[in-house]
Amino acid sequence: MPQTTATPRSPRSPRPAVVVAVDFDKTLTVQDTVAQVVAAASSHNHPQTPTFDSLVDAYVQDLATHQSIWSPKISNHVTTSSVTVGFLQAYLDSHRTIEHASLARISASKLMAGASHTDFSIAASKNVCFQPGASTALRRFLHLRLSTYIVSVNWSEDFIRGALHANGVEDAEHIQIICNDPVFDCKTGLSTGELVPRITVAGDKVEAIREIRRSVQESSTHVPFIVYVGDSLTDLPALIDADLGFVIGNNSSAMSWCRWLDLLPQPDPPPGSLRFTNNWSDIENAVVQKVLDNKQN
Repeated sequence: MPQTTATPRSPRSPRPAVVVAVDFDKTLTVQDTVAQVVAAASSHNHPQTPTFDSLVDAYVQDLATHQSIWSPKISNHVTTSSVTVGFLQAYLDSHRTIEHASLARISASKLMAGASHTDFSIAASKNVCFQPGASTALRRFLHLRLSTYIVSVNWSEDFIRGALHANGVEDAEHIQIICNDPVFDCKTGLSTGELVPRITVAGDKVEAIREIRRSVQESSTHVPFIVYVGDSLTDLPALIDADLGFVIGNNSSAMSWCRWLDLLPQPDPPPGSLRFTNNWSDIENAVVQKVLDNKQN
């Protein structure tokens, strides 16, 4: 009887590993929380410490000067229909000098000096409210053992983690937080007042997402499938860079740039296009469906 040679099976493609990364302020939270982070240390301030409002005024002045330079460039690109993702990234990353100058002023003022890790956590637990459905979605992602990250320009990891616990995300310690953070004295455990810049502009968020992707690729046989959720213009490049980006809310600047880049919602959006929603349950359902699809493939 003639021998037959079995046809070798082609190797199966590795299953995607769904990874969720989200912004914090106004994506998870209802309101921006930077002032509340600063208030966590207010009881420790020296009488001569500059007020937060005065530091905000200096930042706003820098921003206005910067915008006066860039507004004609943006208008020209819009008029000539030549707005590109590269131009968006260049515009947003041009804010780095302003953002670092602002953090340097905060550090020099010692406005956040004297606060403990617990002070920041407690401040968040008092009055930081999450968007409806956000906590439920995060709990579901953690229950499914999805790698979950928060990538934020916020100024305190302890504050963010305290907000997670206060809003019912019991396994918050399993969420990895990438943000700016105070320096703490190793002897006293109190903040020195210095802030370490880590995520200050849109490009930092993109690099964080890419580093997450590299980390997943190096630590497993799975191909990472990155879901990113954000609300603002600073999130837009990361939303575009992700495998699935959810724009939550109706931030006017983000919507304008989406229109100029032809990224606004479509009746039958193709894979890889942005999704727009005001509802965290939409995001939760889409992520869960992706996990189910992966199991069936």
